[in-house]
Amino acid sequence: MSLTTVSGYLARVKRACKCPSCLSKYYSTTNIDHINKKFHRFHQDPVISRKWKGICKISAYKDCSYFYICDDHFDERDYTNANLKLTSGSVPRSPSKCRKTTTTTPNVETISNIENVPINNDNVWSTVTELLPDIGNETVVRPVSENSECTMVGAVPDHNYSSLNATSSHSKLAFSDKYSFLSEKTGILQKSGLSKRDLTLQKEIMYQVHRNTLSKLSKLRNSLKQKKSDLMALRNLYNDGRFQFMEESLNDVTKNFINSQLRNVTRAPTAHCWTIQDKAFALSLYKRSPKLYTGYLKIHFQLPSISVLKKVLSSVPFNCGLIKPVMDYLKLQSEQMDELDKCCTLIFDEVSLASGLYYDSNKQTIFGYENLGFLGRSRGTANHSLVLMIRGIKTNYKMPVAFFFTKNSIATDKLKQIIIHLIEEIQSVGFNIVATVCDQGSTNRAAITALTKKHTDEKPSQYHFVLNNQKIVTIFGVPHLLKNTRNALQSCNIEFQSNEVAKFKYIEQAFQIDRTERTYRCFPKLKESFFSSRDSFLKMKVKVAAIK
Repeated sequence: MSLTTVSGYLARVKRACKCPSCLSKYYSTTNIDHINKKFHRFHQDPVISRKWKGICKISAYKDCSYFYICDDHFDERDYTNANLKLTSGSVPRSPSKCRKTTTTTPNVETISNIENVPINNDNVWSTVTELLPDIGNETVVRPVSENSECTMVGAVPDHNYSSLNATSSHSKLAFSDKYSFLSEKTGILQKSGLSKRDLTLQKEIMYQVHRNTLSKLSKLRNSLKQKKSDLMALRNLYNDGRFQFMEESLNDVTKNFINSQLRNVTRAPTAHCWTIQDKAFALSLYKRSPKLYTGYLKIHFQLPSISVLKKVLSSVPFNCGLIKPVMDYLKLQSEQMDELDKCCTLIFDEVSLASGLYYDSNKQTIFGYENLGFLGRSRGTANHSLVLMIRGIKTNYKMPVAFFFTKNSIATDKLKQIIIHLIEEIQSVGFNIVATVCDQGSTNRAAITALTKKHTDEKPSQYHFVLNNQKIVTIFGVPHLLKNTRNALQSCNIEFQSNEVAKFKYIEQAFQIDRTERTYRCFPKLKESFFSSRDSFLKMKVKVAAIK
């Protein structure tokens, strides 16, 4: 901001003529004898405004909404009435054709950046005297006391120098506390004796930047206080020995979980930070029970979202056939396990799938065709999946080790080759396959029979086969045994002793007697629909066969 003296009075320049070589200005002063010229704002019409810019030598792309031209550059014919209102198409004259007028502001002296002048008790008198040499005979500038700033008596009002006092007090506070300006309630406009309507466009932008900077500094100061408070609380916990107790008593999984909760409890959901251990732990919880994870754990604890877990799974290279990352993991685990813990069973079964093709852009591969891994691919569209997994006997662990896509049911010879290949690979990483478990499907029974005939020892048997000097027992799944026994009983009679025959109709008769003639039922779980063979889905349920 710049202050000037006009006829012995302090004044502020509000407008200036933008015409080249014109020094006319519009002053805001308390002198009632001073008369300003008439200033006209740039025309709003784009065509006329372009002409004004050309005369004033201003770029056509510059915003001239707050630019003015004085009345020296217009003739009488440019006005419509006595109020000196310009006509719609009036254009200012060039500087060479302007009418000659005398300025109405003689003896104008500018004081630039008066609020930035250093003021103290020692040199306040000399500073003000140098800045205001010729204010007038009616104005007296004198110090009130040794400790006072300055006082002006006379034609210049006291409030014009409020910025000097504010600057001096602000300088004192700046040396005592570098953040003291944040707690001041007086704004920069009030210190300067201005209002928002007095600001130009450029000054208004600078004022907004100043306000934003103060806001950011205030937020940073509050954040610093909060961090200091948190640090003090952690220091108190450390001094009390709480961290030492956690370090000695908790296992690594619990420590990682607590750290993840403390790390993300104050963060927004989109700003959570998870380590690979956090994701692995959350994935194990999700695989245990997806409903429990999403319905309870995710609400009360800070855990990765489902999309994050799926992204982790997608990063694991699961290729059709033997899953190499799983085999590498099993090899590491076998080095830390006992011999009995390494004993496991190989379980395999087929799952029906909906046929379809899918293109993976990352791998540049089309999925959906028959793929048997090391046995190659074919053009047939897959509609079944063969999954093989191992499960511990002494220790309760299970891990899928391979999967294949097949068209209809897999061929017997190919299933036989897959079983032999997987058993050899699992034995190579340190685990011992002692049995195979499958259902009584025709393909499975044929493959097991072929294995027991070809891979045998000195005592051939249809219940085991030998591979790499390791006897492997063949077991059919108990649920399927129950269903097959029920199905056989429905179509045939079972003779278990001489003249002792079991028939399915005996079960039906017992159910009818229990339902109609007894007060307390002996077969409360049996239902009449269980005896109907028309419902194929109900017929496949194991619990129905087990109840019978």
